[in-house]
Amino acid sequence: MNLRQLLRALIARRRVFFVALGAVVLAATLASLMMSKSYRATVSLLVDTRDEQSLGDALRPLVLPQERMSYLQTQVDILTSPKVARAVAQELRLEETPGALAALGMKRGRGERTEELLVEVLRRNFKAETSQSSVIQASFTCADPRWAAAIANAYAQAYVDTMLELRVAPTRKAAAWFDEQLKGLRAN
Repeated sequence: MNLRQLLRALIARRRVFFVALGAVVLAATLASLMMSKSYRATVSLLVDTRDEQSLGDALRPLVLPQERMSYLQTQVDILTSPKVARAVAQELRLEETPGALAALGMKRGRGERTEELLVEVLRRNFKAETSQSSVIQASFTCADPRWAAAIANAYAQAYVDTMLELRVAPTRKAAAWFDEQLKGLRAN
């Protein structure tokens, strides 16, 4: 079958062709009108891959690709953790804000169960991925563009706060231990 024969066949069956085309366009239009709108806000987080805990080489960069990718995946796991999602919910007071709950497809409730559900909804709508670079692309999707942006930005801030807490906590513990030892020595 050549092009001329194909065009003749389409012209001969043009009524069927246009009815089928119209049905497909109508179905696509109805489907797009029936689907709820969703907005995605994306933040980019630059991850410092230098090893600040090593005693040997000061601020040794993670050279091996496996080492670097493992570190970045750990950062993604921290970013998508329930602890960070809970910090986002508390920072924005999402449980107390009916507009935010509506944007997330939730109703206002009471108790600890609502907070657990809210954390699960946040985690389900939040995606973080990394590529070959040291940048994590994190995005949040919900029905309101302002809440999507606010929650994505709150995720970035909660991640930074969590990482700072994780880096400072061992030093605080060591300082407390040294203070106890010093008090014991002074008492003797």
